[in-house]
Amino acid sequence: MAKCRVILLLPRLTLLVWLLCLQLQSSEVLVTAAAAEAAPQCRLYLAESSVEGAGLGVFSAVAAEAGEQLGHPDLLIPVVDSAHGDYEQWLALAYLWLATCDFHPMQWEAEQVDVLLMGLGAAVNGHMALFNVQYKQHALHTDSAGLHRSKDPGAGAFSYYHDQPHIATKPIEAGAEVFGNYGDQWFRSREHRFGSSLPDQSDYASADQLVQSMVDLLWHENQQSKGNETNPGTPQEMEALRQDVLELIR
Repeated sequence: MAKCRVILLLPRLTLLVWLLCLQLQSSEVLVTAAAAEAAPQCRLYLAESSVEGAGLGVFSAVAAEAGEQLGHPDLLIPVVDSAHGDYEQWLALAYLWLATCDFHPMQWEAEQVDVLLMGLGAAVNGHMALFNVQYKQHALHTDSAGLHRSKDPGAGAFSYYHDQPHIATKPIEAGAEVFGNYGDQWFRSREHRFGSSLPDQSDYASADQLVQSMVDLLWHENQQSKGNETNPGTPQEMEALRQDVLELIR
C-alpha cells in the first residue's frame, strides 16, 4: 500500500515542480519588463556621420525641441597659453573652444585660455548651415573641493569647472545628426586639410537668399499665368515649391 502511495504522489510532485517553474519564469519576465521600463531611454548615439569623411557623428534617438538640453552636462578643462607651447601635434587641439566670458570666470586663468569640453562639445561634428546645438552660456558650475586656488598645491591637479549643458538651437527630429557651430575661423585655419573652397556661414546665407528668390519668381510666374498675381501663397505651398527648387538644384 505504501508503494502505491509513492507512485500516486510522483505525478503530483512533478506537477508542483512544473507549476513552481512556471511561476519563477513569470516572475523573471515581470522583473525584466519592469527593469526595462525603468531603464533610462537612449537619447544620443554614435554612428557614421552624414557628412562624408567626417567619421563618427552624434545622433539624437528622440525628438528634441528648441531650448531642450541634450545629453549630460560636460566637464570643462582649461588649456592655458596653447599658442606659446608645442601643441601642433596634440590631438585635443582640434576640440578646443575659446574661453570667452561665456565660461566665466575661466577666462582669467591665464593670458590665453581655451577650454576642452569633455563630452558632447568634443563629440559633435561641425556644420556651418546645419548646426542645431550649442553650449548654454553662463551656465557652468565650479567646485574647488575645499582647496584654495593660490595656496594649496593640489588645486591644480583637477578642473573645478563642470556641469556645462548643451541645448538644441532648433527642433531636432529623431534620428537626425547633431551638429555644433565650430565657427568659420576653425575651418579657415585648417585649409591644408579641408581646402580653401569650403563654404562658410555667409555662403550658406547667400544660397538661401538665392533659393528664396527663385521660389518667389516661380510662384509669381505661376500665378501670373493663372491671372491671379495677388495670391501670396500659403506657407505649405511655398515650402513645397522650395523643396521642388532644391530637388531641381540637386
